[in-house]
Amino acid sequence: MEIKEFNPTRAEVQKAKDESLVLLEKEITDVNTFTEVDEGRKKLAKMMSTISNFAKAARAGYIKAQKDNIKQENELIDEIKPTRDKLKEKLNTYKEKQIIETRKKFLPKRMEQFAEIKCDITEEELLKLDDDQVAALYVAKKEEYLDHVQEQSRLKKEAEEKELADEREALRKEKEDLEREKERVKKDAENAARQAELDKEKAVQDVKDKAESDRQKFLKEQKEKDD
Repeated sequence: MEIKEFNPTRAEVQKAKDESLVLLEKEITDVNTFTEVDEGRKKLAKMMSTISNFAKAARAGYIKAQKDNIKQENELIDEIKPTRDKLKEKLNTYKEKQIIETRKKFLPKRMEQFAEIKCDITEEELLKLDDDQVAALYVAKKEEYLDHVQEQSRLKKEAEEKELADEREALRKEKEDLEREKERVKKDAENAARQAELDKEKAVQDVKDKAESDRQKFLKEQKEKDD
């Protein structure tokens, strides 16, 4: 609502303003001119009070009318809102059904895509998601899958490298053992040859010693006979 016309009117206010502007030009020189200017001020103050009182009274009426209007509005809306809400729910149910039917057309392909990245998701879970949600979930799960594949590849490579390193280390130790064994056999052969030479020399010496001993014995016996 709007106030069609204030009391006092705009024309009356303009007239009072114009009269007061004249008083602004007047010089106060005595009691009479002072009183004249003061009366002009009082007239404007009274008019301002009248305007405010009129507006307050008008607003009070408007506020009551507004409250009544709002009350009636709410009552009327409450009368039809439940039915409107049920119709809306009915429409939403149908829309949701149509959306599900549309999503079912893409379900086999989507299930295949998620299976390729080893994502365990049910058809019911996929049907609850819109296209953007499906795309976001697929991207997230694919990143997880690729990270897993990369990690498995890294672990496999590390295992293969360790196995190769272990084989090389085993071969190195085997070579060392073989070299040590060859060295031992060589030393044993050298020791055996040296011992055989010593044994041979000893045998020869023993024969010589035996022959010398027999000769000395023979000479002794001959001497004893001659005596």
